[in-house]
Amino acid sequence: YTEVSPGDGLPHLYDYGIPAGSVTDLGAVPTDPYYGTAPSDIGNASASSDGLVFGYLSNPGEYEIYYLPFANPSEVVNLENYSSAAALSDLTLAVGSAAWIENDGATQVVVRAKLDGSSRVEAPLPSSDGRTLGIALTTNFTGVITTPNYILGNFETVPAAGGSFTTYANPVVVGNVASDGTNFVVDQSGDPSGAGLYSMSSAAGPATQILSAGPAALVARSIATSPGRVAWSDNQDASSAGLTAWNRDLTISGSTITAGDPTLVAQNATMYGISTSGRRVAYVVPTQVGPQTAVTDGSTSVTLGLGWSGVLSGMRVLTGSPWVNDWAIYDLAKNDTRTSLPDSGNAFTYALWGDELVWLATDGSVSFEDLSTGSTVQVVGGTATSGDLVSGG
Repeated sequence: YTEVSPGDGLPHLYDYGIPAGSVTDLGAVPTDPYYGTAPSDIGNASASSDGLVFGYLSNPGEYEIYYLPFANPSEVVNLENYSSAAALSDLTLAVGSAAWIENDGATQVVVRAKLDGSSRVEAPLPSSDGRTLGIALTTNFTGVITTPNYILGNFETVPAAGGSFTTYANPVVVGNVASDGTNFVVDQSGDPSGAGLYSMSSAAGPATQILSAGPAALVARSIATSPGRVAWSDNQDASSAGLTAWNRDLTISGSTITAGDPTLVAQNATMYGISTSGRRVAYVVPTQVGPQTAVTDGSTSVTLGLGWSGVLSGMRVLTGSPWVNDWAIYDLAKNDTRTSLPDSGNAFTYALWGDELVWLATDGSVSFEDLSTGSTVQVVGGTATSGDLVSGG
């Protein structure tokens, strides 16, 4: 970790030994060549028993990677300098090498470098493989996990000296890959008999199961209801890429409620934003560009825009997310026509019922619009006046 040293007032690297809890000062972080001072923090780091590889933003738009050997902290080695056009992630250190992912927005490249800075090997990943989430090293191979949907992924390896990637035959859990220096360990998905931890020297196999996952408890992740129907997503179908979405019809007679058989809605749902209205169900699916709202009526399905939520009300679908500030309503009766919402860039969340739209803005105000007329009124907000109850601290 980094901390400003009381001795010289500069950020130093410190090694916290486990389990003894001893702290060793490894010296000041290398001087930033642009500012002439040490950076205030480190954004990406990985350690082994021999040393530490770390990166930080130096020049505006330039990212530097260094290796610091614990045996001689003063001999810091510069492994790479990157421009702002390339994003860096998954920095790792093992078996005498450092590795990371370089992504310029169009191409992902797996980079493996010797710790003395003398050489490096680049291995581009096919763009169709999706985002890289997870990297590990053995003496002979570099292994990565790629995913098109951020839930399940593929385990791929490339020789340490470079070459082509080989893909493991079974899907694995995103982000879970480790190495003992000789073999990789991945978390394989599947049915209870096949899921678990597997060890292999490369993605070509053979793979040996070292721990069985066993049966999983059935767990629902999101729920929704409308007259005569309930919908939810759960982990019932282990073969799917993530969660499955379901619904059941409900028949109410007096005090008796009878639930019909579960009906599968989709095999690629997530834990976010399930909704039901009439015979339709809206749910969120993972894609390479991010979560998107999908709607099905049991016979046809359509995928709409980006968003972590999909709220159905009649023939309208409200989509969006407070993280992307891009809320919209799709009208299923008008060929899925998209309409941007009022105050979309300043809204935290929206709610929809029929022609009535209400939203909470980031300043705490609440506004209402009648979609049939376009009339808008602010129902909460403005300046507190005499007689209002005000609290704060």
